[in-house]
Amino acid sequence: MNFSFKKLKDAEVELKISLDEADLKHYVKKAMEGLRSVVKADGYRKGKVPDSILKQNLGDETIKEEALNIAVQDSLKKVLKEQKMDILEYSNLEIKKNTPELLEYQVKLLLFPKVELGDYHAIKIEAKPISVTDVEVEKTISDVRNSRAVFHESEQPAKEGDHVEVDFEVKDHGQVVGGGKSENHPLVIGKGGFMPGFEDQLKGLKIGETKDFSIKAPGDYYQKALAGKNLDFSVTMKKVEQPQLPELTDEFIGSLGNFSDLAQLKQSIQEGIIQEKEAREMERIKLAIVDKILDGANIELPPVLIERQLDQIMNNFEQELEERGMEMGLYLAHLGKKQDELRKGFMKQAEKQVKTDLVLREVGKTEGIVVTGQEIEDRLKELNAAINLQDELAQKDMDLDALRSRVAQVLFTVKVFEYLVRHALVKNGERRD
Repeated sequence: MNFSFKKLKDAEVELKISLDEADLKHYVKKAMEGLRSVVKADGYRKGKVPDSILKQNLGDETIKEEALNIAVQDSLKKVLKEQKMDILEYSNLEIKKNTPELLEYQVKLLLFPKVELGDYHAIKIEAKPISVTDVEVEKTISDVRNSRAVFHESEQPAKEGDHVEVDFEVKDHGQVVGGGKSENHPLVIGKGGFMPGFEDQLKGLKIGETKDFSIKAPGDYYQKALAGKNLDFSVTMKKVEQPQLPELTDEFIGSLGNFSDLAQLKQSIQEGIIQEKEAREMERIKLAIVDKILDGANIELPPVLIERQLDQIMNNFEQELEERGMEMGLYLAHLGKKQDELRKGFMKQAEKQVKTDLVLREVGKTEGIVVTGQEIEDRLKELNAAINLQDELAQKDMDLDALRSRVAQVLFTVKVFEYLVRHALVKNGERRD
C-alpha cells in the first residue's frame, strides 16, 4: 500500500491511496469470509459454503463490491492511524483505478484544527452562595394564584392584569394607518402586546368611556413606516374582566400537589427555587470556566467549521420561529433585514461555540476522558423509557447509529464539564478536588 497527501485549504487535505495486487487479494479473501458467514446453501453448514458455491450464489460483482468497500475502509483507517491524523470527517471519495492488479482512490479529509490549551488546571471559580427569601416564596404563591384566577366582567375601572376588549383607531397626521383600526380587540393590560405606552393609557377607563391620546412610536418599531412617529390614538373601552384569585384554602393547596397545608407548599416552593438557582449557578460556573480556557487557548479555526455552525444556528432559529407560528421571511421583513445580515449577526456566537467544542474535546483527550459503549446503551434505555425512540428517530429522520453518536458526544461533554468543575470550583474559600 502506498499513499500521499496534498494540502488543499485551511484544515482540508487530499489523501491518495493505492493498493497493489497482493493487497487486493487479501481484501477479496476478507470479503469472501464475511459473506460466507451470512450466505445459506443447501447441504452446507453456515460459514462452510465453498468459494465456488458462494460465487455462484452471489455473483462476482457482489463480491468485488464488498471487497472494494472493505479495502477502502480498512486502508483508510490504517493510514490515519499510522499518521496519527485526527479527522473530523472524510468526503469526496473518488475511485481513480479499479482492476484486479491495482486500486487507486482519493478522498478529501477535514482535519480537527490544532488546539493549544493554556494552564486550565490553574483555573479557579468562586461559587456564589444560594439562598431563598420569604419574598420569593410569596411571589411564587402569588404567581400560582394568578395562574388559577377566574375572570369576571366588572364595572370597575380597568387596571393592571385585567382582560379587556377595546375599539381603537390609530392615525398618522389624520390618516388611519394600515392595520390601525379594530373593534372588540382583546388584550391583557400589562402584558406588553401593544406599542409601549398604549396599555398604560387604558388604566382607569370604565366600560363605554373613550380616551384620545398620542404616543411616539419607538425608533426601532417593527413597522418601519411608523417608527419614530407621533401617532394619535382613539380608544373606547368595551369590556373589562377582572381576576378573582382563589383563596389559600387547604382544598386549593391540595389541588396543587401532595400538600396537606400551606407550610408544606412553601417548603416545596423553597426547594424548587433552590434547585433552579443551583442549576443557574452551575451554568454560570461552566461558562466562566470555558471563558477562562478560551482566554488561554490558541486555536487555528477553519472557516468551514464556522460556516457549518452558522448553518446549524440558522436552521435552529428558523425552527424556533416556526414553533411560534412565524415565517423567516416575515420575521426578516419586520426587522428590515436580509438573511445574510441575520447570519452575520450570529457570527460571534458561532465562533465561540466552535472554539468551545474544540477546547472541551482537547481537554477530554488530554485527561483521557472516554465514554463507554455500556454508558451509551444505558442512556439509550433511559431515553426509551421516557419517549418512544422509534417515533423520535422517525420524526428527526435519524438512524440509531446517528443517535448513538449524538448520545456519545453529549455524555463526553458532560464528563469533561464534571472534571473541570470538580477541579476549578472553590466553595467557602476551599478548593474542591
